Formats: sequence, C-alpha cells, structure tokens
Amino acid sequence: MRIPAPAAALAAAVTVVAAALCGPVHAQYKWRDESGQLVISDQPPPSSVPGGRVIRGYEAPQRATAPAAAGSAAAAGSGSTTAAADAPPTGPRESAGAPAAAPTVADRMLEARRKQQERDAERKKREEEARQASAQAARTARVCADQDTNVRTLESGMRLVRVNESGEREYLTDEERSAQLERIRKEMKEHCGKGR
Repeated sequence: MRIPAPAAALAAAVTVVAAALCGPVHAQYKWRDESGQLVISDQPPPSSVPGGRVIRGYEAPQRATAPAAAGSAAAAGSGSTTAAADAPPTGPRESAGAPAAAPTVADRMLEARRKQQERDAERKKREEEARQASAQAARTARVCADQDTNVRTLESGMRLVRVNESGEREYLTDEERSAQLERIRKEMKEHCGKGR
C-alpha cells in the first residue's frame, strides 16, 4: 500500500522530533548545595556555592555512537534520571577526592608575615609588662626609702613638731611617736619586706 507523499513527509518529521526529544540529557554542571544534596543542572551553580562543593563544571558533550544513543534514548523515554545522577563524574574539572593544592608563594609569604606579626605583638607585650614592673619597683623603693628615713627620725629622740587643725604648732607626745613608729614599721614589713 502506497502512503501519500504529504503523509510520508509528516511521518518523517514526527520521527525526527521524537528522536530529538528522546536524545541523551547532558548535565553540564554538578555540585552539592548547603544541605549536602547533589544538584545536577545545565545551568552553572549560584555564585554563593564555594568552589570546593562544585563537583563538575562545563563539559562539552561527547558524540555518542549509535548503540549508545539508542540506549540513552531508551533511558530517557522511561523517565529514569537516577542513572545520570549516580554516574561517577568525569573530566578534568573533577575535584571530589582530589588532593589539596600546594600553597602558592603568595600564601607562604602571607603565612610568614602573620607569624612575624604574632611574634612582634608578643615581644611588645613582654616589654610593656617589664616596663610596668620596673616602674612599680622604682615607686616602691622610693616609698620605702622615705619610710626608712621617717623611722630613723622618730627613733632619734629629737622633739618633733606638727601643725594641728587650728594651725598651731605642737610637739608629738611619746605615745604619738610610738604609735607612728608602729604604723610605719608595719607598712614597711608589708610593702618593703623589712622592718626596723
């Protein structure tokens, strides 16, 4: 039975369109999202996805042989996409399981500079602590020397005069002299490490 020419042309066109629709799907990009789920798409990953989570970048589709194309068309016609998702990624852009790249010269220079800054900060801290300790020791030495002079003066037995709240001059009594000596000796023992 002969098929009219228009019907034959229509059948050929339908066959070509069906073959095009059933062709293999080429996923050009593969990455893992924030929750760790595998994403396969013909669109590049968002800029927020770090490079370490991109498993495969763009790959030019390989020309399939006739048997492979037929097998892919059958898989696409059955609606199965798990085979493509489970297939191990290939190509030069593969990064999963690859060893970490060696640090560059710039990376090494930055690390050396960071360590030097840490050493400088630690040295300045030690120098500041030593300066403060030295200043405190000098102040304590001056106070202790003044107190030592006061003890010798009180122990000398000379009559000492002071000005009272009314502005009048009055002599220290023996009881006041003894009380001041006791107070100064206690302070020297506590702060100067010695007593007289």
